[in-house]
Amino acid sequence: MTATARMTVCIDEAAVLGPHRFVSAAGEPVAWLNVGDEGELSLYGSPVAMRRLGEAAIGTAEAAEELAAGRGHLRVVAGRDDEGGLGTAS
Repeated sequence: MTATARMTVCIDEAAVLGPHRFVSAAGEPVAWLNVGDEGELSLYGSPVAMRRLGEAAIGTAEAAEELAAGRGHLRVVAGRDDEGGLGTAS
């Protein structure tokens, strides 16, 4: 049996970011990032995987800025409605 966990985390602009790096017992480099004063969120992976995550985060941020400037296309799959519940839009 496999368990799946999904989570949504809002990263505040002032969130503390604590990067760490180490070598695994197998001799592989590992990149680790704690988010929040007490490491409320931690992400880790190979340097390649963490770079890929960073590139996706930058691309997402740029797309949001373009949308706010009127240059992007609105593509919302799910969001919050006025009453705080989940809603959908396109």
